[in-house]
Amino acid sequence: MTPTLHRPSKRPPRTARGPRALLLAAAAIAAPACSSLHRVGFDDPPGGPPMVDRTPAGPSYGSTVQQADPPPAISGGTLAVLHGGALALAADPDRDRLHVVDLVDGALSASIALQRGDEPGRVVEDAEGRAHVALRRGGAIVDVDPARGVILGRRDACPSPRGLAYDARRDLLWLACLDGELLGFPAAGGAATVRFQLATDLRDVVVQGDRLLVSRFRSAEVLTVDAATGAELERAAPVAITVIGRQAAPLQLVAAVAWRLIDGGAGGPLLVHQRAAEGEVDPSPGGYGAGGGGCSAGAVTSAITRWQVDGPRSTPILAGAPLPVDVAFDAARGRVALVAAGSTPSGGFPSVTYLDLTDALSSSACSLPPGDATQVVTPPGQATAAAFRPSGQLVIQLREPAMLVLADGPPLTTVISLDVTSRRDTGHDVFHLATGLGLACASCHPEGGDDGRVWRFARLGPRRTFALRGGVMQRTPFHWDGALAGLDDLLAEVLEGRMAGPSLRADQRAALAHFLDALPALRPPAVDAAASARGQALFASAGAGCLACHGGAQHTSGARADVGTGGTFKVSSLAGLAQRAPYLHDGAAATLRDRFTLDVDGRHRGAARLSAGELDDLVAYLGTL
Repeated sequence: MTPTLHRPSKRPPRTARGPRALLLAAAAIAAPACSSLHRVGFDDPPGGPPMVDRTPAGPSYGSTVQQADPPPAISGGTLAVLHGGALALAADPDRDRLHVVDLVDGALSASIALQRGDEPGRVVEDAEGRAHVALRRGGAIVDVDPARGVILGRRDACPSPRGLAYDARRDLLWLACLDGELLGFPAAGGAATVRFQLATDLRDVVVQGDRLLVSRFRSAEVLTVDAATGAELERAAPVAITVIGRQAAPLQLVAAVAWRLIDGGAGGPLLVHQRAAEGEVDPSPGGYGAGGGGCSAGAVTSAITRWQVDGPRSTPILAGAPLPVDVAFDAARGRVALVAAGSTPSGGFPSVTYLDLTDALSSSACSLPPGDATQVVTPPGQATAAAFRPSGQLVIQLREPAMLVLADGPPLTTVISLDVTSRRDTGHDVFHLATGLGLACASCHPEGGDDGRVWRFARLGPRRTFALRGGVMQRTPFHWDGALAGLDDLLAEVLEGRMAGPSLRADQRAALAHFLDALPALRPPAVDAAASARGQALFASAGAGCLACHGGAQHTSGARADVGTGGTFKVSSLAGLAQRAPYLHDGAAATLRDRFTLDVDGRHRGAARLSAGELDDLVAYLGTL
């Protein structure tokens, strides 16, 4: 069945026919131990090595578009089905709006404007039918009456809210914050009444009786927390697996970048995440992908892990699912829907994949057989979130164009327009462009930041992923050794070379530069104001000598220097330093303070002469940059 586009002003029938056919195909999902990847859309033979000499002249995105204020990098997980399946609330971070949809009649019932730059994220419903939305950049929770389509209130929370869950037993909203705070808010309104401090980089929360499961974004760890005391009871990550790498040598893949943790019913919560190569990665052309045939894997892959009573158990590596930003669970049928947000060089998008969860978790082959248990639905746009109705109907959110798509196992039946304002941006498209090697810029720079990983490169040694937020185009030259003068050199070396991606046109490169330079810096965590003021004075003092290399808006001279960290490297920018652990080119400093204790020979200017108290003050100030 094909869909009809529904405009907000209409009250269309629940199911309609239209002129556009939608693709439905079987998908092969690789096994936990191995995966065969190839350059989809570049007519390479499956399982063969990447063929970089046939890269097209540029992605087929049509005319290049630059938004004055580009949309935020994709975070995913912005949709909830409410009121027993009658309504859906879609958070729209591109437009700073909330869209309430009547799923029974298949029509938009309300569109609610938020403050500019709020970037709404996770959505939950409480026992009274109120909806609550975490505002990722707004630093708040907004409470909504979805039945009336109105805002009930707005509550200050933390600098960077992320995960949100409703605890029916305590009638609390649990909010996980980037800075490590876990806050409990009364569902009916008011300030936080519970405040726990956990590890930083928190992502999602799932309530399990007296315990909370809290994920960490970049490490893909899941913390088990006592809901009464905030004590961390356990910390675990999906187990590493060993596959065949590009050089036909064993390659360990470890869990990385946990995009979404959701309630998976009686079987345990579900974590959709990436896996990253822990072994040596080849920086030569095509080196980020798989080589040879059979069971092999590239530098970044995708997987789903279920947190069972006896420990985490993972699905096969999910080939063809770049940027796995969301997962939905259908409890009645034991299946999941995986949302992959990576775009392709042809301007199309990966599909939403249905998986029979039992089959996927128990598979030991290189791929699952195609059939009803593993199917793909291709919506007419870039999917970023999904949720099941109790009936088993899947609701898919598209960001551009802004739509909801209703899919009935898996044919698409209804398309509902949310907002006709286009936020298409070519730089945003290219940043989320997934080459046939199965990874995009956003795979290692999720949400425009970094994956926190130290990659082991052949011939280069260990290199920690650079962060991009806060004006990266002002930090040339690029890479730790400063060998790449500008973006053109970077794209030639990494996107076209190591990732075997397409060559961008000049206008597309300019659009990407504009998008990257507009990525906003994260709000710094709260610090002791007095300590920070003392640290700022130290930073500016001639004795410490920090300004000699770390002056200017980006706090870097761009020069190359040997400051006792193992070689000559470009002076790093200090922008957004608090969220960039671990530090140094090889990640040797786990904390900011560790960076100074590693300066054993005093080459880091006057920092070696600072007392312990002065170092504490300096670190407090650096955390505010």
